[in-house]
Amino acid sequence: MTHSPVLAARELRWQTRLFLAGEGGQPLLTATLRAPHALRQEDAFHQAFFACCARLEQALHSAGLEGRLLLETRDAEGPARHYAVADARAAKQAAIRFEETQPGGALLDLDVMDMDAKPLSRADLGLAPRACAVCGARPAAGCIAGRAHDSHQTEAAFRALLPRVEDEAARAARLALLSLLYEVSVTPKPGLVDRADNGAHDDMDFYTFLRSAAAIAPYFARCAALGQQPGIPADALLGRLRPLGLMAEQAMARQTGGVNTHKGLIFSLGILCAAAGRLGEKRDAGALCALAGQIAQPALEDAADASHGARVRQRYGDLGARGEAAAGFPSALAALPVLREAMHKGEGPDRAGARALLALIARVRDTNVLYRAGEEGLTYLQQGANDLLARDIPPEELAAFSRQVAARGISPGGSADLLAVAFFLHLYEGDA
Repeated sequence: MTHSPVLAARELRWQTRLFLAGEGGQPLLTATLRAPHALRQEDAFHQAFFACCARLEQALHSAGLEGRLLLETRDAEGPARHYAVADARAAKQAAIRFEETQPGGALLDLDVMDMDAKPLSRADLGLAPRACAVCGARPAAGCIAGRAHDSHQTEAAFRALLPRVEDEAARAARLALLSLLYEVSVTPKPGLVDRADNGAHDDMDFYTFLRSAAAIAPYFARCAALGQQPGIPADALLGRLRPLGLMAEQAMARQTGGVNTHKGLIFSLGILCAAAGRLGEKRDAGALCALAGQIAQPALEDAADASHGARVRQRYGDLGARGEAAAGFPSALAALPVLREAMHKGEGPDRAGARALLALIARVRDTNVLYRAGEEGLTYLQQGANDLLARDIPPEELAAFSRQVAARGISPGGSADLLAVAFFLHLYEGDA
């Protein structure tokens, strides 16, 4: 008598659990995909499974339960991950909390065996059976055995869970890309590339920025995923981020013909994405920037290089992007309420972005401006920004000022980068 592939996979999974727990002499937690069989081979559910497992690993580590991955499999029953844990009972309690409270927890079945390979159930902890994912009113086992819900109802219920499962790394990367696109799209911007013109630049335009943003987008997910790794101290993350940043700069250069469109934001948003991966679902801009500051601290010890920023540091003493990041992005945090209030009042990204950008220009000792135009150029730019803000930014005056700044060859690129950071913080706190 032959078994179906599903029954064979189920038996193999059971034997695998018995072997890992028995041979290892250590409690075992197994994560499997809780979904109808018709959905278990779909890419969307596989991605959701691994996103949930990343959160689970963080939860196990935070609870001191080890959560060391022993084996990952994929078969007719779908994906599975097997983890060694420090304490079976504590792991089962943590697993139940995860299933019931975490976004996407309903998509995982988390089964625990003790060091003698004995399964630990909810009943062993004096808890009620797990509720049905479809109706939520009856025990899941009873609804399955009694076929209480047809396949269409069941599949629809599980598909409805997918939007809640987006991995924090994927979310951070998505918001970072949006921030790049929002920043370059704000029009007009004094001396900067926007949708209307190239500002003070003759080597790049709006489409250069679009190509660059698309090229470096995968980098931000890698930064956030690195931040999710619990074994790396915050002050050691920057050293691990740098090789990724170099690869992103190379990808940027290939798309721009060597033009530097986003080098500063590869640094700043890369650190923020790592911090977002580390914080998980906290969604607090202040906490995010504080952690980013810890990650960026080692950058202050970097040896001098031949960059424009290094030359400005030597001449004027300004720390530029490194100092802003190491301090926890205080200028971007100061611009955040300006941006947020404008958006909440109904101003679109153009108007709200221009308002936040002018607030940044008025505040920041922009090393790009100092390099191109010195203290005199910075004073001119900051006075113009303050004048526009004092008059609530008349559109025709903003357009005229933008042309004048471009004609002088001044480009407040540091402030533009901080505008992208402010957009990121705004989206980070408010985006679903």
